Amino acid sequence: MGSGGVSLFALQFAKSLGLNSIVISSDDEKLAVCKSLGAKYLINYKKISVFEGHRNSIKKICVADNFLCSGSEDKTVRIWELENFKPISFIQGHHDRINAMAISSNMNILITGSNDEMIIWNLMENKIKKIIKTESSIDQILFLKDNIRFITLMKKKK
Repeated sequence: MGSGGVSLFALQFAKSLGLNSIVISSDDEKLAVCKSLGAKYLINYKKISVFEGHRNSIKKICVADNFLCSGSEDKTVRIWELENFKPISFIQGHHDRINAMAISSNMNILITGSNDEMIIWNLMENKIKKIIKTESSIDQILFLKDNIRFITLMKKKK
């Protein structure tokens, strides 16, 4: 997640559910605030260059087990091994930049959201399970502990 207002709310909400969070930002002061609010993983993307492969900036990341997923303005998702940031998968299917994403803790399902749709991916088969068109921009996605239900935060398009 990022370090803006909605992301800080999602961070606190995730912590209240007992979930681990990862925050990506270019601002060390914002990262320090996120750490004090309970973020487990902090990444200053201006200080690392290991996310090679996206053609544009990374907008969202999420973590499950030893894997990190990154969603980009280039409309793609890449999955990396968390220990060495080795890329292991590439997913595409969105028509707009990826604003939000969440992965089930069992690594079976990835949900990504953009300005006009949410896509549910079956990671075991590496294919789209369902596309849900939306009237609003998907801003945050959180899986609940059962790995089946999830919550989305949306904002109306202007």
